Amino acid sequence: MTSQEGYLVGLDAGGGGGRALVLSLADGAVTSAYRSWQHKPAPGTSGLGFDLDTEAVFESLAEACREALGRAGAEADRVIGVSATSMREGMVLLSGDEIVLATPNRDARALSEGFGLAESHGERIYQISGRWPLPVFPAARLLWLKSHAPEALARADSLLSISDWLLWRLSGERCSEPSQACESMLFDTAACQWDEELIDELGLPSRLFPNIAPVGTSLGVLRAEAAEIFGLRAGTVVTLGGADSQSGLLGCGVVQAGQAGAITGTTSPVQIVADRPLLDPKRRTWTGNHVLPGMWTIESNAGFAGETLEWFARTLRPDHSRPVAWLFAEASRSRPGAAGLMSTLGAEIMNSREPRMPLGHLSLSHMTTADDGDRRAHLTRSVVEGMAFALRANFEQAAEVAGTDPDCLHMAGGMTRSAFWRQLVSDVFGCRVEAAATAEASPLGAAIAAAVGSGLFDDLVSASEALVPAAV
Repeated sequence: MTSQEGYLVGLDAGGGGGRALVLSLADGAVTSAYRSWQHKPAPGTSGLGFDLDTEAVFESLAEACREALGRAGAEADRVIGVSATSMREGMVLLSGDEIVLATPNRDARALSEGFGLAESHGERIYQISGRWPLPVFPAARLLWLKSHAPEALARADSLLSISDWLLWRLSGERCSEPSQACESMLFDTAACQWDEELIDELGLPSRLFPNIAPVGTSLGVLRAEAAEIFGLRAGTVVTLGGADSQSGLLGCGVVQAGQAGAITGTTSPVQIVADRPLLDPKRRTWTGNHVLPGMWTIESNAGFAGETLEWFARTLRPDHSRPVAWLFAEASRSRPGAAGLMSTLGAEIMNSREPRMPLGHLSLSHMTTADDGDRRAHLTRSVVEGMAFALRANFEQAAEVAGTDPDCLHMAGGMTRSAFWRQLVSDVFGCRVEAAATAEASPLGAAIAAAVGSGLFDDLVSASEALVPAAV
Protein backbone atom coordinates (compact mmCIF):
# COMPACT_ATOMS: atom_id res chain seq x y z
CA MET A 1 0.00 0.00 0.00
CA THR A 2 1.10 3.54 -0.61
CA SER A 3 1.99 5.69 2.39
CA GLN A 4 0.06 8.57 0.82
CA GLU A 5 -2.64 9.81 3.17
CA GLY A 6 -6.14 10.69 2.07
CA TYR A 7 -9.08 9.01 0.40
CA LEU A 8 -10.42 8.18 -3.04
CA VAL A 9 -14.11 7.73 -3.93
CA GLY A 10 -15.52 5.32 -6.51
CA LEU A 11 -19.19 5.52 -7.52
CA ASP A 12 -21.00 2.61 -9.17
CA ALA A 13 -24.41 2.90 -10.86
CA GLY A 14 -25.50 -0.72 -11.24
CA GLY A 15 -28.58 -2.45 -12.54
CA GLY A 16 -30.29 -2.84 -9.16
CA GLY A 17 -28.76 0.01 -7.24
CA GLY A 18 -25.85 2.32 -6.63
CA ARG A 19 -22.79 2.02 -4.43
CA ALA A 20 -20.29 4.54 -3.16
CA LEU A 21 -16.89 3.22 -2.05
CA VAL A 22 -14.30 5.12 -0.05
CA LEU A 23 -10.71 3.86 -0.24
CA SER A 24 -8.21 4.89 2.42
CA LEU A 25 -4.75 5.42 0.97
CA ALA A 26 -3.15 5.16 4.40
CA ASP A 27 -4.11 1.54 5.11
CA GLY A 28 -6.14 0.28 2.11
CA ALA A 29 -9.37 0.07 4.12
CA VAL A 30 -12.54 0.06 2.04
CA THR A 31 -15.87 1.45 3.24
CA SER A 32 -19.00 1.39 1.11
CA ALA A 33 -22.70 2.17 1.22
CA TYR A 34 -25.47 0.98 -1.08
CA ARG A 35 -28.86 2.24 -2.22
CA SER A 36 -31.25 0.11 -4.26
CA TRP A 37 -33.47 1.37 -7.07
CA GLN A 38 -35.94 0.05 -9.60
CA HIS A 39 -36.56 0.96 -13.22
CA LYS A 40 -40.11 1.79 -14.25
CA PRO A 41 -41.56 0.37 -17.49
CA ALA A 42 -41.62 3.00 -20.21
CA PRO A 43 -45.10 3.92 -21.48
CA GLY A 44 -45.89 2.86 -25.03
CA THR A 45 -43.16 0.22 -25.29
CA SER A 46 -45.31 -2.92 -24.77
CA GLY A 47 -43.43 -3.78 -21.59
CA LEU A 48 -40.06 -3.96 -23.36
CA GLY A 49 -38.76 -0.52 -22.41
CA PHE A 50 -37.54 0.85 -19.09
CA ASP A 51 -36.78 4.43 -18.16
CA LEU A 52 -33.83 5.43 -16.00
CA ASP A 53 -34.76 7.94 -13.30
CA THR A 54 -31.58 9.99 -13.52
CA GLU A 55 -32.42 12.26 -10.59
CA ALA A 56 -33.09 9.26 -8.36
CA VAL A 57 -29.76 7.73 -9.45
CA PHE A 58 -27.89 10.95 -8.73
CA GLU A 59 -29.52 11.52 -5.35
CA SER A 60 -29.16 7.86 -4.29
CA LEU A 61 -25.45 7.84 -5.10
CA ALA A 62 -25.01 11.14 -3.26
CA GLU A 63 -26.75 9.73 -0.20
CA ALA A 64 -24.61 6.58 -0.34
CA CYS A 65 -21.48 8.71 -0.72
CA ARG A 66 -22.28 10.80 2.34
CA GLU A 67 -22.92 7.63 4.37
CA ALA A 68 -19.70 5.94 3.24
CA LEU A 69 -17.65 9.06 4.00
CA GLY A 70 -19.17 9.26 7.46
CA ARG A 71 -18.56 5.60 8.25
CA ALA A 72 -14.97 5.85 6.99
CA GLY A 73 -14.34 8.98 9.04
CA ALA A 74 -13.21 10.70 5.85
CA GLU A 75 -13.44 14.47 5.96
CA ALA A 76 -14.28 16.15 2.66
CA ASP A 77 -10.99 18.03 2.42
CA ARG A 78 -9.06 14.74 2.65
CA VAL A 79 -10.73 13.23 -0.42
CA ILE A 80 -8.23 13.53 -3.27
CA GLY A 81 -10.29 12.30 -6.21
CA VAL A 82 -13.53 10.74 -7.39
CA SER A 83 -14.52 8.65 -10.39
CA ALA A 84 -17.47 6.53 -11.50
CA THR A 85 -18.37 3.31 -13.23
CA SER A 86 -21.77 2.02 -14.32
CA MET A 87 -23.75 -0.76 -15.91
CA ARG A 88 -23.01 -1.36 -19.57
CA GLU A 89 -25.52 -0.89 -22.42
CA GLY A 90 -27.35 1.83 -20.50
CA MET A 91 -27.41 5.29 -22.04
CA VAL A 92 -28.31 8.93 -21.43
CA LEU A 93 -29.13 11.08 -24.46
CA LEU A 94 -28.91 14.81 -23.82
CA SER A 95 -29.99 18.05 -25.47
CA GLY A 96 -28.05 20.66 -23.58
CA ASP A 97 -28.92 19.91 -19.95
CA GLU A 98 -32.22 18.24 -20.88
CA ILE A 99 -32.68 14.46 -20.80
CA VAL A 100 -33.98 13.25 -24.17
CA LEU A 101 -33.86 9.54 -23.32
CA ALA A 102 -32.30 7.68 -20.39
CA THR A 103 -32.43 3.90 -20.13
CA PRO A 104 -30.90 1.14 -18.01
CA ASN A 105 -29.16 -1.82 -19.63
CA ARG A 106 -32.30 -3.99 -19.70
CA ASP A 107 -34.27 -1.60 -21.91
CA ALA A 108 -35.28 -3.52 -25.06
CA ARG A 109 -37.80 -1.15 -26.63
CA ALA A 110 -35.73 -1.30 -29.84
CA LEU A 111 -36.60 -4.96 -30.42
CA SER A 112 -37.38 -4.52 -34.11
CA GLU A 113 -34.45 -2.20 -34.75
CA GLY A 114 -31.97 -4.46 -32.96
CA PHE A 115 -32.90 -7.57 -34.87
CA GLY A 116 -33.15 -5.54 -38.06
CA LEU A 117 -29.55 -4.44 -37.59
CA ALA A 118 -28.53 -8.05 -37.08
CA GLU A 119 -30.10 -8.97 -40.40
CA SER A 120 -28.77 -6.02 -42.39
CA HIS A 121 -25.44 -5.24 -40.72
CA GLY A 122 -24.73 -8.10 -38.32
CA GLU A 123 -21.42 -9.30 -39.70
CA ARG A 124 -20.09 -5.82 -40.31
CA ILE A 125 -21.03 -4.60 -36.83
CA TYR A 126 -19.45 -7.66 -35.22
CA GLN A 127 -16.23 -7.08 -37.11
CA ILE A 128 -16.16 -3.44 -36.01
CA SER A 129 -17.54 -3.52 -32.48
CA GLY A 130 -17.15 -7.11 -31.31
CA ARG A 131 -20.90 -7.16 -30.63
CA TRP A 132 -23.58 -9.06 -32.56
CA PRO A 133 -26.53 -6.63 -32.77
CA LEU A 134 -29.12 -6.87 -30.02
CA PRO A 135 -31.98 -4.56 -28.96
CA VAL A 136 -30.25 -3.53 -25.71
CA PHE A 137 -27.36 -1.72 -27.39
CA PRO A 138 -27.56 2.09 -27.77
CA ALA A 139 -27.33 2.01 -31.59
CA ALA A 140 -30.64 0.15 -31.75
CA ARG A 141 -32.30 2.64 -29.36
CA LEU A 142 -31.09 5.56 -31.48
CA LEU A 143 -32.72 3.96 -34.51
CA TRP A 144 -35.88 3.46 -32.45
CA LEU A 145 -35.88 7.18 -31.68
CA LYS A 146 -35.28 7.96 -35.35
CA SER A 147 -38.41 6.01 -36.19
CA HIS A 148 -40.68 6.78 -33.21
CA ALA A 149 -39.58 10.25 -32.06
CA PRO A 150 -37.51 11.88 -34.81
CA GLU A 151 -37.97 15.34 -33.30
CA ALA A 152 -36.33 14.12 -30.09
CA LEU A 153 -33.34 12.73 -31.95
CA ALA A 154 -33.09 15.94 -33.97
CA ARG A 155 -32.59 18.07 -30.87
CA ALA A 156 -30.20 15.67 -29.09
CA ASP A 157 -26.54 16.64 -28.93
CA SER A 158 -24.75 14.05 -26.74
CA LEU A 159 -24.86 10.27 -26.26
CA LEU A 160 -23.31 9.24 -22.95
CA SER A 161 -23.05 6.06 -20.95
CA ILE A 162 -24.53 6.31 -17.46
CA SER A 163 -21.08 6.72 -15.92
CA ASP A 164 -20.17 9.35 -18.53
CA TRP A 165 -23.38 11.22 -17.65
CA LEU A 166 -22.68 10.99 -13.92
CA LEU A 167 -19.16 12.37 -14.38
CA TRP A 168 -20.58 15.19 -16.51
CA ARG A 169 -22.93 16.06 -13.65
CA LEU A 170 -19.94 16.15 -11.32
CA SER A 171 -17.44 18.00 -13.51
CA GLY A 172 -19.31 19.68 -16.36
CA GLU A 173 -17.23 17.80 -18.96
CA ARG A 174 -18.75 15.45 -21.55
CA CYS A 175 -16.38 12.68 -22.54
CA SER A 176 -16.41 8.92 -23.06
CA GLU A 177 -13.85 6.11 -23.10
CA PRO A 178 -13.44 2.84 -25.00
CA SER A 179 -14.86 0.29 -22.51
CA GLN A 180 -18.27 2.02 -22.50
CA ALA A 181 -18.19 3.34 -26.08
CA CYS A 182 -17.74 -0.19 -27.46
CA GLU A 183 -21.15 -1.10 -26.01
CA SER A 184 -22.83 1.22 -28.53
CA MET A 185 -22.13 -1.05 -31.57
CA LEU A 186 -20.84 2.12 -33.27
CA PHE A 187 -17.28 2.07 -31.93
CA ASP A 188 -14.29 0.50 -33.67
CA THR A 189 -12.73 -1.56 -30.88
CA ALA A 190 -9.46 -2.11 -32.73
CA ALA A 191 -8.93 1.53 -33.72
CA CYS A 192 -10.46 2.88 -30.46
CA GLN A 193 -12.58 5.47 -32.24
CA TRP A 194 -16.14 6.02 -33.38
CA ASP A 195 -16.88 4.42 -36.76
CA GLU A 196 -18.01 7.51 -38.63
CA GLU A 197 -18.82 5.59 -41.82
CA LEU A 198 -21.25 3.27 -40.05
CA ILE A 199 -22.79 6.16 -38.09
CA ASP A 200 -23.39 8.05 -41.33
CA GLU A 201 -24.74 4.97 -43.11
CA LEU A 202 -27.33 4.47 -40.35
CA GLY A 203 -28.39 8.11 -40.66
CA LEU A 204 -27.37 9.07 -37.13
CA PRO A 205 -26.04 12.55 -36.30
CA SER A 206 -22.27 12.55 -35.77
CA ARG A 207 -22.63 15.34 -33.19
CA LEU A 208 -24.00 12.82 -30.68
CA PHE A 209 -20.71 11.04 -30.15
CA PRO A 210 -18.36 12.61 -27.59
CA ASN A 211 -14.59 12.77 -27.56
CA ILE A 212 -12.81 9.61 -26.46
CA ALA A 213 -10.11 9.64 -23.78
CA PRO A 214 -8.43 6.87 -21.74
CA VAL A 215 -9.80 5.77 -18.38
CA GLY A 216 -7.83 7.65 -15.73
CA THR A 217 -7.97 10.96 -17.59
CA SER A 218 -8.69 13.97 -15.38
CA LEU A 219 -11.93 15.68 -16.42
CA GLY A 220 -11.40 18.68 -14.20
CA VAL A 221 -12.74 19.33 -10.72
CA LEU A 222 -15.93 18.81 -8.78
CA ARG A 223 -18.50 21.55 -9.21
CA ALA A 224 -19.72 23.33 -6.09
CA GLU A 225 -23.34 22.22 -6.42
CA ALA A 226 -22.41 18.55 -6.83
CA ALA A 227 -19.84 18.78 -4.04
CA GLU A 228 -22.46 19.96 -1.56
CA ILE A 229 -24.86 17.14 -2.49
CA PHE A 230 -22.20 14.41 -2.28
CA GLY A 231 -20.57 15.69 0.90
CA LEU A 232 -17.30 16.37 -0.91
CA ARG A 233 -15.12 19.44 -1.42
CA ALA A 234 -15.56 21.64 -4.47
CA GLY A 235 -12.38 21.40 -6.52
CA THR A 236 -11.82 17.67 -5.86
CA VAL A 237 -10.35 16.02 -8.97
CA VAL A 238 -12.92 14.19 -11.14
CA THR A 239 -11.54 11.35 -13.29
CA LEU A 240 -12.93 9.42 -16.24
CA GLY A 241 -13.96 5.88 -15.24
CA GLY A 242 -15.03 2.88 -17.31
CA ALA A 243 -17.61 0.11 -17.69
CA ASP A 244 -18.48 -1.88 -14.57
CA SER A 245 -17.24 -5.31 -15.65
CA GLN A 246 -13.88 -4.04 -16.88
CA SER A 247 -13.56 -1.78 -13.84
CA GLY A 248 -14.18 -4.90 -11.79
CA LEU A 249 -11.26 -6.59 -13.52
CA LEU A 250 -9.08 -3.63 -12.59
CA GLY A 251 -10.32 -3.89 -9.01
CA CYS A 252 -9.33 -7.58 -8.99
CA GLY A 253 -5.87 -6.93 -10.41
CA VAL A 254 -6.72 -8.60 -13.74
CA VAL A 255 -4.48 -6.40 -15.87
CA GLN A 256 -2.28 -8.78 -17.89
CA ALA A 257 -3.00 -10.67 -21.13
CA GLY A 258 -4.16 -14.20 -20.39
CA GLN A 259 -5.63 -13.42 -16.98
CA ALA A 260 -9.29 -14.27 -16.37
CA GLY A 261 -11.89 -12.67 -14.17
CA ALA A 262 -15.57 -13.15 -13.35
CA ILE A 263 -17.83 -10.59 -11.69
CA THR A 264 -20.63 -12.67 -10.20
CA GLY A 265 -23.21 -10.06 -9.35
CA THR A 266 -26.53 -9.28 -11.03
CA THR A 267 -25.11 -10.95 -14.14
CA SER A 268 -22.03 -13.16 -14.45
CA PRO A 269 -19.62 -11.97 -17.14
CA VAL A 270 -16.48 -14.07 -17.53
CA GLN A 271 -13.70 -12.12 -19.23
CA ILE A 272 -10.20 -13.01 -20.41
CA VAL A 273 -7.73 -10.20 -21.08
CA ALA A 274 -6.11 -10.14 -24.53
CA ASP A 275 -3.47 -7.95 -26.12
CA ARG A 276 -5.36 -7.79 -29.42
CA PRO A 277 -9.07 -7.72 -30.39
CA LEU A 278 -9.70 -11.42 -31.06
CA LEU A 279 -13.11 -12.31 -32.51
CA ASP A 280 -15.13 -15.49 -32.12
CA PRO A 281 -15.52 -17.21 -35.52
CA LYS A 282 -18.93 -18.45 -34.34
CA ARG A 283 -19.99 -14.97 -33.11
CA ARG A 284 -21.06 -16.29 -29.68
CA THR A 285 -18.92 -14.10 -27.44
CA TRP A 286 -18.21 -10.37 -27.12
CA THR A 287 -14.91 -8.66 -27.70
CA GLY A 288 -14.54 -5.28 -26.04
CA ASN A 289 -12.03 -2.76 -24.81
CA HIS A 290 -10.50 -3.16 -21.37
CA VAL A 291 -10.17 -0.04 -19.24
CA LEU A 292 -6.43 -0.44 -19.90
CA PRO A 293 -5.19 1.24 -23.10
CA GLY A 294 -4.10 -1.29 -25.71
CA MET A 295 -5.86 -4.22 -24.02
CA TRP A 296 -9.12 -6.02 -24.82
CA THR A 297 -11.47 -8.49 -23.16
CA ILE A 298 -13.05 -11.68 -24.52
CA GLU A 299 -16.36 -12.16 -22.73
CA SER A 300 -18.76 -15.04 -22.32
CA ASN A 301 -21.61 -14.23 -19.96
CA ALA A 302 -23.39 -16.80 -17.77
CA GLY A 303 -26.52 -14.65 -17.59
CA PHE A 304 -28.58 -13.23 -14.75
CA ALA A 305 -27.21 -15.46 -12.01
CA GLY A 306 -27.34 -12.99 -9.11
CA GLU A 307 -30.72 -11.60 -10.09
CA THR A 308 -32.16 -15.10 -10.43
CA LEU A 309 -30.65 -16.16 -7.11
CA GLU A 310 -32.24 -13.16 -5.40
CA TRP A 311 -35.62 -13.98 -6.97
CA PHE A 312 -35.41 -17.66 -6.02
CA ALA A 313 -34.29 -16.92 -2.46
CA ARG A 314 -37.09 -14.39 -1.96
CA THR A 315 -39.58 -16.86 -3.38
CA LEU A 316 -38.55 -19.48 -0.81
CA ARG A 317 -38.07 -17.09 2.12
CA PRO A 318 -39.95 -13.83 1.52
CA ASP A 319 -39.86 -13.15 5.27
CA HIS A 320 -36.07 -13.29 5.61
CA SER A 321 -34.03 -10.09 5.88
CA ARG A 322 -31.12 -11.62 3.91
CA PRO A 323 -32.65 -14.32 1.73
CA VAL A 324 -29.57 -14.91 -0.46
CA ALA A 325 -27.33 -15.43 2.56
CA TRP A 326 -29.95 -17.85 3.91
CA LEU A 327 -29.99 -19.73 0.58
CA PHE A 328 -26.20 -20.17 0.53
CA ALA A 329 -26.26 -21.39 4.13
CA GLU A 330 -29.05 -23.84 3.30
CA ALA A 331 -27.23 -25.09 0.18
CA SER A 332 -24.07 -25.73 2.18
CA ARG A 333 -25.91 -28.42 4.18
CA SER A 334 -26.37 -30.53 1.05
CA ARG A 335 -23.74 -32.66 -0.67
CA PRO A 336 -22.11 -32.56 -4.14
CA GLY A 337 -24.65 -33.53 -6.77
CA ALA A 338 -27.55 -32.24 -4.62
CA ALA A 339 -28.99 -35.72 -4.22
CA GLY A 340 -29.66 -35.94 -7.96
CA LEU A 341 -31.55 -32.64 -8.29
CA MET A 342 -30.45 -30.51 -11.25
CA SER A 343 -31.12 -26.88 -12.16
CA THR A 344 -30.54 -24.47 -15.04
CA LEU A 345 -32.08 -21.45 -13.27
CA GLY A 346 -29.88 -18.43 -13.90
CA ALA A 347 -27.42 -20.64 -15.77
CA GLU A 348 -26.78 -19.76 -19.40
CA ILE A 349 -24.07 -20.41 -21.98
CA MET A 350 -23.65 -17.29 -24.03
CA ASN A 351 -24.48 -17.25 -27.73
CA SER A 352 -25.02 -13.64 -28.71
CA ARG A 353 -25.98 -14.59 -32.24
CA GLU A 354 -28.94 -16.64 -30.99
CA PRO A 355 -30.44 -14.64 -28.10
CA ARG A 356 -33.17 -16.31 -26.08
CA MET A 357 -35.46 -15.47 -23.20
CA PRO A 358 -33.62 -16.52 -19.99
CA LEU A 359 -35.53 -19.66 -19.03
CA GLY A 360 -34.46 -22.08 -16.33
CA HIS A 361 -35.60 -25.55 -15.36
CA LEU A 362 -35.52 -27.80 -12.32
CA SER A 363 -35.16 -31.54 -12.94
CA LEU A 364 -36.17 -33.64 -9.97
CA SER A 365 -38.36 -36.42 -8.72
CA HIS A 366 -40.05 -36.30 -5.37
CA MET A 367 -39.30 -40.01 -5.05
CA THR A 368 -35.50 -39.61 -4.95
CA THR A 369 -35.63 -37.60 -1.72
CA ALA A 370 -38.97 -38.81 -0.37
CA ASP A 371 -37.66 -39.53 3.12
CA ASP A 372 -34.78 -37.04 3.11
CA GLY A 373 -35.10 -34.32 5.73
CA ASP A 374 -32.67 -32.11 3.79
CA ARG A 375 -34.83 -31.76 0.69
CA ARG A 376 -34.75 -27.98 0.81
CA ALA A 377 -30.96 -28.00 1.15
CA HIS A 378 -30.67 -30.23 -1.92
CA LEU A 379 -33.01 -27.97 -3.89
CA THR A 380 -31.04 -24.83 -3.09
CA ARG A 381 -27.71 -26.51 -3.77
CA SER A 382 -28.92 -27.71 -7.17
CA VAL A 383 -29.61 -24.10 -8.18
CA VAL A 384 -26.22 -22.85 -7.01
CA GLU A 385 -24.42 -25.82 -8.58
CA GLY A 386 -26.07 -25.14 -11.92
CA MET A 387 -24.80 -21.56 -11.81
CA ALA A 388 -21.27 -22.69 -10.97
CA PHE A 389 -21.18 -25.13 -13.88
CA ALA A 390 -22.56 -22.45 -16.22
CA LEU A 391 -19.73 -20.17 -15.07
CA ARG A 392 -17.24 -22.89 -15.98
CA ALA A 393 -18.82 -23.49 -19.41
CA ASN A 394 -18.58 -19.79 -20.22
CA PHE A 395 -15.01 -19.67 -18.93
CA GLU A 396 -14.09 -22.49 -21.30
CA GLN A 397 -15.86 -20.79 -24.21
CA ALA A 398 -14.01 -17.51 -23.62
CA ALA A 399 -10.71 -19.39 -23.28
CA GLU A 400 -11.35 -21.11 -26.60
CA VAL A 401 -11.76 -17.77 -28.37
CA ALA A 402 -8.79 -16.23 -26.55
CA GLY A 403 -6.61 -19.20 -27.43
CA THR A 404 -5.35 -19.52 -23.88
CA ASP A 405 -5.92 -21.67 -20.83
CA PRO A 406 -5.80 -19.54 -17.67
CA ASP A 407 -4.78 -21.49 -14.59
CA CYS A 408 -6.56 -19.11 -12.22
CA LEU A 409 -9.94 -17.40 -12.09
CA HIS A 410 -10.11 -14.06 -10.28
CA MET A 411 -13.59 -13.45 -8.95
CA ALA A 412 -15.55 -10.60 -7.38
CA GLY A 413 -19.14 -9.40 -7.15
CA GLY A 414 -21.86 -9.79 -4.55
CA MET A 415 -22.02 -13.60 -4.70
CA THR A 416 -18.38 -13.88 -3.61
CA ARG A 417 -19.38 -12.73 -0.13
CA SER A 418 -20.38 -16.37 0.37
CA ALA A 419 -17.46 -18.66 1.32
CA PHE A 420 -19.61 -21.58 0.15
CA TRP A 421 -19.97 -20.07 -3.34
CA ARG A 422 -16.22 -19.41 -3.57
CA GLN A 423 -15.39 -22.99 -2.60
CA LEU A 424 -18.04 -24.44 -4.92
CA VAL A 425 -16.66 -22.51 -7.91
CA SER A 426 -13.15 -23.72 -7.06
CA ASP A 427 -14.36 -27.32 -6.86
CA VAL A 428 -16.27 -27.09 -10.14
CA PHE A 429 -13.42 -25.39 -12.02
CA GLY A 430 -10.71 -27.67 -10.70
CA CYS A 431 -8.28 -24.76 -10.77
CA ARG A 432 -7.18 -21.96 -8.48
CA VAL A 433 -9.89 -19.41 -7.72
CA GLU A 434 -8.92 -16.13 -6.10
CA ALA A 435 -11.74 -14.03 -4.70
CA ALA A 436 -11.14 -10.30 -4.36
CA ALA A 437 -10.71 -9.12 -0.79
CA THR A 438 -13.61 -6.74 -1.39
CA ALA A 439 -16.63 -7.95 -3.35
CA GLU A 440 -17.16 -4.40 -4.65
CA ALA A 441 -14.40 -4.61 -7.26
CA SER A 442 -16.14 -2.32 -9.78
CA PRO A 443 -16.28 0.83 -7.59
CA LEU A 444 -12.79 -0.06 -6.36
CA GLY A 445 -11.71 0.01 -10.02
CA ALA A 446 -13.26 3.47 -10.28
CA ALA A 447 -11.32 4.59 -7.19
CA ILE A 448 -8.13 3.25 -8.82
CA ALA A 449 -8.91 5.33 -11.91
CA ALA A 450 -9.32 8.35 -9.61
CA ALA A 451 -5.85 7.68 -8.21
CA VAL A 452 -4.37 7.99 -11.71
CA GLY A 453 -6.39 11.06 -12.63
CA SER A 454 -5.33 12.70 -9.38
CA GLY A 455 -1.67 12.17 -10.22
CA LEU A 456 -0.92 9.62 -7.50
CA PHE A 457 0.16 7.00 -10.06
CA ASP A 458 1.39 7.15 -13.63
CA ASP A 459 -0.92 4.43 -14.99
CA LEU A 460 -3.73 2.06 -14.10
CA VAL A 461 -1.54 -1.04 -13.85
CA SER A 462 0.79 0.42 -11.24
CA ALA A 463 -2.20 1.86 -9.36
CA SER A 464 -3.94 -1.52 -9.38
CA GLU A 465 -0.82 -3.31 -8.18
CA ALA A 466 -0.50 -0.87 -5.29
CA LEU A 467 -4.14 -0.50 -4.28
CA VAL A 468 -5.78 -3.91 -4.82
CA PRO A 469 -5.67 -5.91 -1.56
CA ALA A 470 -4.45 -9.49 -1.55
CA ALA A 471 -7.09 -11.98 -2.71
CA VAL A 472 -8.69 -14.53 -0.41
